[in-house]
Amino acid sequence: MKFNKLLYILFLTAVLTSCEKDEETGIDSLPGEQSFNTEISNKYRLLDLSTNAYHDYFKMTDNTLGFNSLKSSHHKEYSMVQKSEIQNFENKSVSLNGQKIALNESNKSRKFDDSNIYGKTLNLSFTNNKSSGESTEVELYIPKKLNISKPVQQLDSKVSILAYYKNFLLEWNSDPKNEEGLMVAVEYLGETLSKDGNKLNRKNIVNVDHIENDNGRYILKEAMFDDIPNLSFVNLILMRGNVDIIEIEGASYKTYAESHQRIPILLVKDLNSVKGFNE
Repeated sequence: MKFNKLLYILFLTAVLTSCEKDEETGIDSLPGEQSFNTEISNKYRLLDLSTNAYHDYFKMTDNTLGFNSLKSSHHKEYSMVQKSEIQNFENKSVSLNGQKIALNESNKSRKFDDSNIYGKTLNLSFTNNKSSGESTEVELYIPKKLNISKPVQQLDSKVSILAYYKNFLLEWNSDPKNEEGLMVAVEYLGETLSKDGNKLNRKNIVNVDHIENDNGRYILKEAMFDDIPNLSFVNLILMRGNVDIIEIEGASYKTYAESHQRIPILLVKDLNSVKGFNE
């Protein structure tokens, strides 16, 4: 389905482009690795087709106001970025919890105090100063920022976590107020521990699933790791947030906030291949 493929692409665009330049893949080059002119094939899979708020997160709208927060394996703290794409912003005003938001280009990347966003109910007001002057209100609960506790993330370490694909337990700080669940993705970019393999024909694989209940514990489906070879470097991405889309005077407005974490793992499918690995 074309929509599903687009969903994957937009999901990765959202979670990867908010990273710093040196973290675009989350995988460090192997020693002695050289550059090749590779043919890259992409395979995307959506494991849960049920309707959820994250589908709206990936929809294109005329106007967007949102907050993205990333915590990667190389940082102890979250990095938050505001996204403001408001058409004819000079004629409009937006306030968040009573505080006016600057929409001009020079303040586009202004950072707000994330303690006033995550784990809070946001009240946004959109006003077109050139028309009726009436305001449209949006109320949106934003889940707490994610904190993955399992697998244990080794901060400031470039060593990937060794992880077996069966009964892969994922744990995080739960948020009972979050009714939208979470999105989880496994991203394979063709890198394996083995020196074998054809670097000229690289296959990128992205599998995405929806976690319905935000209870802090979930065992990943084995299908999340389909077609990914043994001893592969993989990015595990977990995302939590909320989104609302409304129409004002014929234009669509999307407001959202999300947080996500990326953890590099070394995927194990054959336990015999890692015997004595830690000895």
